[in-house]
Amino acid sequence: MPWTFTYYGYGIGVFPPDKANFDQFLKAAHTVNPAQGEAFRAIKAASSKATVGSAYGMAPAYPKTDSEVDRATTARYHAMNNIYFLHTAMHGQYPKAFVGETPYEATGFKPGGIPAKGNLRLSWRSSVLQCTVQTLSEKLAQSCPILGRPLRSRSG
Repeated sequence: MPWTFTYYGYGIGVFPPDKANFDQFLKAAHTVNPAQGEAFRAIKAASSKATVGSAYGMAPAYPKTDSEVDRATTARYHAMNNIYFLHTAMHGQYPKAFVGETPYEATGFKPGGIPAKGNLRLSWRSSVLQCTVQTLSEKLAQSCPILGRPLRSRSG
């Protein structure tokens, strides 16, 4: 799962290479996004009937209140934590995950660095997006202050 090794390895440093720098996470993510596109095209070039996809860990989030600020924050959380890699693979552009514009300079973005929209057609069984929902172990949640608190559920 691209989010797991890039964010945990470069963003918060709980996986190797043990970096805790958001700009390094953005650079790692921007390295992985075009690489997924290139790998997809290479596999399809070798076998046009190949089924190609990826695994994405996702978790729901709900606004704490119905305020515009909470709804916008929740939308950015979803864009960054759930679909940052998926949206890029499917649409050739980053989702709106930041306040303001995507910090392309921090990513090391170069024009043409993300596959153009429509170039990637990931294969999904029964044309349904199947997502692997990953739950964090209690140990990881305790070791990571960002993830140490559970997300608010609809009932609470």
